[in-house]
Amino acid sequence: MSVILQAMRKQLYYVLVLFVAPMLILSCVSGNKNQQSGVQQAQSQTEPQKSTVSVEIAPKDASMTAQTSCIILAQGSQCSVQEHAIELIRDKTALEQVWRKITSQGELPPVDFSKTVAAAVFMGIRNTGGYYYELGTTVLKDGIWTVEVIESTPGMKEMVTMAITKPYILFTIPKAEKDPVITIKQVMRK
Repeated sequence: MSVILQAMRKQLYYVLVLFVAPMLILSCVSGNKNQQSGVQQAQSQTEPQKSTVSVEIAPKDASMTAQTSCIILAQGSQCSVQEHAIELIRDKTALEQVWRKITSQGELPPVDFSKTVAAAVFMGIRNTGGYYYELGTTVLKDGIWTVEVIESTPGMKEMVTMAITKPYILFTIPKAEKDPVITIKQVMRK
């Protein structure tokens, strides 16, 4: 009987050490550090969030800097898309299709497609938490918006959740003469 109790105690110890303790540590540590390190919450944000992005407007004969507002419609770590993908969204029907890939709940965010286009970037499957997208620089040159999306990956010594994640970001950009170019910049945090 004592052999069975020892085996059960050992299994309980492994469960505590491997699963419960890291989650408790992460929840205690992540309180204020999430905002400082830029780590996004594990659940998706469904309310539109305004984010001001620096924009360089480069006319043919001069360059100047301006500000524009890109609206992040949703971003998070769980969606149904399992492959890396970038989708350009030009109408409400396409937005509804992408919205269903992101969430089965919540209302479709309002987008004025006469003035903006939307874009969705999906990272695909990742084996841990700590991955997320954020908007980088946005440049308008020769009638084409070039939008940099930063793919932030956890550092080698960073503590992350042990869960399968599928990060994404959905945002709008002002319309221009031609379709926007979306580039991905991978950044590993220290």
